[in-house]
Amino acid sequence: PNNFSIRAISAECRETEKAYEHWKRIDPRLLGKQESTDHLVLGGSLKRDIFDMTHSAERAVMSPGDFLPFDGLETLIEEDVSELPQKILFRVRDAQKTLPQAIARLREEAPYQPAQWVKTGINACADGYIFLRDLLTHQQIRNSEFAEELEGEIDNLSESLREYQDYLENELLGEAQGEFGVGEERLKIELANSHFLDLTPEELAQFGTRLFDDTQRDIEDLLEGTDYDMGSYLTMLKRKQLTSKQINDFYREYTEKAKRFLQENDLVRMDVEESIQMRNIPAYSNRLYPFAAYRAPTLFGDQ
Repeated sequence: PNNFSIRAISAECRETEKAYEHWKRIDPRLLGKQESTDHLVLGGSLKRDIFDMTHSAERAVMSPGDFLPFDGLETLIEEDVSELPQKILFRVRDAQKTLPQAIARLREEAPYQPAQWVKTGINACADGYIFLRDLLTHQQIRNSEFAEELEGEIDNLSESLREYQDYLENELLGEAQGEFGVGEERLKIELANSHFLDLTPEELAQFGTRLFDDTQRDIEDLLEGTDYDMGSYLTMLKRKQLTSKQINDFYREYTEKAKRFLQENDLVRMDVEESIQMRNIPAYSNRLYPFAAYRAPTLFGDQ
């Protein structure tokens, strides 16, 4: 909303409402299975877009962490794109411009920002310095003709990042009073139209709490009759970590069972071959991924 005039936003809202009226005139009973699903998804998306355009002043739209460049940089590396050093250099330069713009944007939304969002952003900044410095250890970047130039730009970005973190810690955190990440009304729209759940936020919270409690009881039942309580058992697991091969074998067995369940119940079409590789987290991502992480491949990609 900060990038457009009120007239532009109003015009966009009218067009979206017009599309929604057209959508309502379509009888889903006349559609095929796939078209009926598309109709449902499109309707939910239109309702959410209309709400966002007409209620944006009532809630924070983006969290402080959303403005940080690390996810975009990580995606470039994971996809192993061609001309990686040049593209990393472009992203690093661009981030130096966007962080000051982010501060201006967040100042307008300060009262609606949840404090937890701000704290998460502060932690992400702290990890970001290590990520940027270790980025230079990436083989393709280290051996490129852009290495020296990129090192200088990373120094500049680190300074912008320090100013951003200083703003979050010393200004925004004290003003953040938002109680919800998106607002209760927006959450209800999201549950119904994006996740297609017939649940209220309260029912969803109760379900999550019950699931956590049930899982904890199941673990305690498994430990009954052993010499372990929950804390000592977790400590033992950390000391006796499985090898990559053991984890890989277990993962394959578990996912194969899940795949058979999906196929036998005709829930998802599975007509492609798939594989998984297990690798150590590279040095430049240690702070962002201190534990194991799963990264899905790009659609129709080679890796």
